[in-house]
Amino acid sequence: MSTYHVQLCNAQTHMTLVCAAPFDDGIPFRTTGRTCELEITTNYRQVFGDLVETLAGRTGIESMGKLMAFCLTHRTAERSANYFKPTPGNAVHAINRLVLFAKEHPGGIWRVT
Repeated sequence: MSTYHVQLCNAQTHMTLVCAAPFDDGIPFRTTGRTCELEITTNYRQVFGDLVETLAGRTGIESMGKLMAFCLTHRTAERSANYFKPTPGNAVHAINRLVLFAKEHPGGIWRVT
């Protein structure tokens, strides 16, 4: 299964930033701990288009508007029990995590591989 590996990094050191508090989204592809990184299935591209790909090289604050707009557009969508199903609810859940990273580190730079 193909995934996007999304990291929010320090602009000077390029090291992955750390969240103030640990998180557990209960999704299968994530890095444990407190690092600002997330694995997102590429299946969701059917829902969010090139949104994740366009993050690369942008700062958290530069990307905040697009990320939040996507989440607001689909705010009532429910998650599927099947993580891999490309539903708006599943995509919003992942994008919301990226919003939280960006809020915590607005000067961080996105790396998407």
